[in-house]
Amino acid sequence: ASQLQNISLEGLCLITGKAFSTGTRLGIELRTPFLSEFVHLKGTVLDSREKIKNIIYETRVQFDDVAQPSKDVLTKLIEHFRNEKGHGNHE
Repeated sequence: ASQLQNISLEGLCLITGKAFSTGTRLGIELRTPFLSEFVHLKGTVLDSREKIKNIIYETRVQFDDVAQPSKDVLTKLIEHFRNEKGHGNHE
């Protein structure tokens, strides 16, 4: 499991327990406790930076083309982040 840091319709930033090489293709399943929907996405790692040596990495992923049903769920997730954080820096 990974912790989501930031998300937009184009990609996301998450905390992972391992480093990923730039260009690595990932399948991502987003599940949230506040939405009944979940979404499967595919994307490419832009970079993965070590935050705590050999333990925590900040990984940025750019999504492939996102189908409309997935965009709808992502939009709800982005709105939740905006409301939770109190500002609109997630898109």
